[in-house]
Amino acid sequence: MREDRSVTEPPAMFRRPTDPPDPLPPIRSSETITGLHAEWARQHAGPAPENTWSNRLRNKARAVRGRIGVGTDPQLLGDLVRAVDAVAARCDELSERASHLEIVVDDLARILGEEVTRLRAAVAKSSKTSAESSPSGP
Repeated sequence: MREDRSVTEPPAMFRRPTDPPDPLPPIRSSETITGLHAEWARQHAGPAPENTWSNRLRNKARAVRGRIGVGTDPQLLGDLVRAVDAVAARCDELSERASHLEIVVDDLARILGEEVTRLRAAVAKSSKTSAESSPSGP
């Protein structure tokens, strides 16, 4: 009787469902990286169209700080922004590849499950027919 039950039920192959999860959101368009680019662009934008007294004073202060070595190194910050952008691009690329692999694995698992179910049914059917055709013992 147990054999009949195993034929009707699909085989238990996996403990968790194999459906692929939703793809990860891209990192390059995240708020943090977008904000970093916006701030970098704002700091290195040309002078404001209004050349007010406060803007001129602020620009002079930045120039003096740059000359005496106080403050941040703009080249280093630019390199940092480019490095973060490159890492984010690579993470997004790896995320897309992992998503694609999850879909392929899901397809393979479904196909394998169907094949195992068909094989088990064929084996059960052939064992039934061989048991019916064999002569009964004493």
